[in-house]
Amino acid sequence: MTASDGRTFTDIEDFVDAVRDARIMLVVTSPGVFWARLAQLTLPHLHLLAVSESLPRAAYIALSPEQVCVGFPLQVDSSSVWCGVRLQRGHIVFHSRAEHFHQRTNGPAEWGLISVDPQRLAATGLALTGQELVAPPSGRILRPARRDIARLLRLHAAAVRFVDKHPKLLLDPDVIRGMQHDLLEALVGCLTSEFESHSDGREGHQRIMDRFEQVLAASSDLLMTVPQLCTNIGVSERTLRACCTEFLGIGPGGYLRLRRLRLARFALRAGRSTSGSVAELA
Repeated sequence: MTASDGRTFTDIEDFVDAVRDARIMLVVTSPGVFWARLAQLTLPHLHLLAVSESLPRAAYIALSPEQVCVGFPLQVDSSSVWCGVRLQRGHIVFHSRAEHFHQRTNGPAEWGLISVDPQRLAATGLALTGQELVAPPSGRILRPARRDIARLLRLHAAAVRFVDKHPKLLLDPDVIRGMQHDLLEALVGCLTSEFESHSDGREGHQRIMDRFEQVLAASSDLLMTVPQLCTNIGVSERTLRACCTEFLGIGPGGYLRLRRLRLARFALRAGRSTSGSVAELA
């Protein structure tokens, strides 16, 4: 099946609901007018998206276990931070299956994601390199050769232009077959690069932040304090503050306030509150 979609969103809930292959908890961390431009293209064995966002934000993302995903910044001066590591143009993140991770931006951002059927990626890797390509046990940052990443970014940008300007051409099976073949070949070239290690304390902090999100998701107490949260996670306030600053760009208290505001807005938008209980919800 082939499908394309290009839209601009001013509502956060509509935006995150439209992103395929991921569940996203997103909070905007700076005042201003939020908008996001999302272009998506679905090919028989591959799905790609390109995102432009107007404001800094923090997000906790859960990827689909059904696909192998690769993410990368699209702008030259990248503001994207994955699990506390700032990404540069030329970096790609080779995600594990069903990975949960924090991604934040420090300003307006442009980023892309390609998700691939695991069997097709393995078969393409075997055909081109003699080895099956499988997702790593945990996410890795790769820095491919300049020509390899340049080719992938060029093909990704061309596919996005098709979504915007030539959607009818995507009905041509030869165009679809050629586009998918080129993208898969370029992706394999990038994924066979050496990975860059950024493990200095990141894995331990990642476990703390995963537990942080799990406690928040499981709790019915929206007014939980930072000390209560630290007790439930089993870390000191100082450690949690350092992890949140690294992964989210803000402290735990600020993140809790923004998260509550988003949940309250979502409840009001979904009609879960009558006019008599708006003050109570607030």
